[in-house]
Amino acid sequence: MWRKFLHDKPGEPGDRETEAVNWGRILDPDHPLECILSLDAGGEAQGFTLYQPLAFTWSRRDICYLMDIFVRPEARRMGHATAMMQALVEIGRREEWDKIFWMTEGGNRRAQRFYDRLATRMDYLRYDLDLSDR
Repeated sequence: MWRKFLHDKPGEPGDRETEAVNWGRILDPDHPLECILSLDAGGEAQGFTLYQPLAFTWSRRDICYLMDIFVRPEARRMGHATAMMQALVEIGRREEWDKIFWMTEGGNRRAQRFYDRLATRMDYLRYDLDLSDR
């Protein structure tokens, strides 16, 4: 799924060879990167959500940055994204986060329609200051 996710994001800057690194982070109990998998009835993964709780200077409580959410194209519109978001909300309530936030591409209308049903769209712009030596 990770390779398909990357294929769908050709303009996103970053290292395309991070699959093993990310799974190592997810499986490391001391690393803050977390993952939710959405499984079909047969137990096969159909989607993933990567997120990381972090301190927030505007609140006494932590917040959560939803980094990536992906559902296999053939499994879309079957409730996987909704189920993963509901699971993340449940985790956030249990952990007493102040909020969950994320970004999406300006042209990804399908994702925006989904997100608009869940959350309030904020008027912020993303800036990337690339520090890699690629």
